[in-house]
Amino acid sequence: MRARDAEPGCARDTAPPPAVFRSAGVGRCGYYPRMSYPTPPPGYGYPGYGPPPDHPQTTTVLILGIIGLVFCQFCAPFAWVIGKKALNEIDASGGTVGGRSNVMVGYILGIIGSALLIIGAIVAIIYVIALVAIVGSA
Repeated sequence: MRARDAEPGCARDTAPPPAVFRSAGVGRCGYYPRMSYPTPPPGYGYPGYGPPPDHPQTTTVLILGIIGLVFCQFCAPFAWVIGKKALNEIDASGGTVGGRSNVMVGYILGIIGSALLIIGAIVAIIYVIALVAIVGSA
């Protein structure tokens, strides 16, 4: 009796492995090739280092920019000012602080929202002046 026949669940009358599988090896109970995968190549860069941490106000600037553009334009100038300050701090850090792309998005949204706020204020002032002129002439 062979050793593989003594294992539970193995059939005693198994056929010998085909010639293709003989060179690859015999698996536990049946005849299948043993798979051996090569070890993966080492990764790039230095191990243990990841991206730099984001600036502490990255999310604040992004949220203020989105809110300033979509919901309340009064938040947009704050995103513009805080975003410019955060961009200057990120650039001065020499690569030790990340999150520049999110701050830039919030900064640009703050500029656009501020422009919309100014245009809306001008339109409101013109509307009030025209309304006063129409009511005063009647």
